[in-house]
Amino acid sequence: MKRRKAARAKRDLGAMLEQMDSELIWVTEGGKRKRLPKIEVEFKKRFANALKGDLKAVALILRTARQYGLRDPNVAHLVRFKKAN
Repeated sequence: MKRRKAARAKRDLGAMLEQMDSELIWVTEGGKRKRLPKIEVEFKKRFANALKGDLKAVALILRTARQYGLRDPNVAHLVRFKKAN
């Protein structure tokens, strides 16, 4: 007779993602070591890439800024935004 496997607990993927993004990691910034949330480090990387001319990073930064109401009228016209459903 086969044994039944124990049922796995259902995981909330949104909660898992939020937990992973809020984990603190060590980074060196300006010669000083700091602990920052992963999501902040990723956003700073994207912003640096946007400043270097990475158009995908520019679009992501502007889309995020627009989503949170932080748009700059001087640059918002440079990227077309898709309407959120």
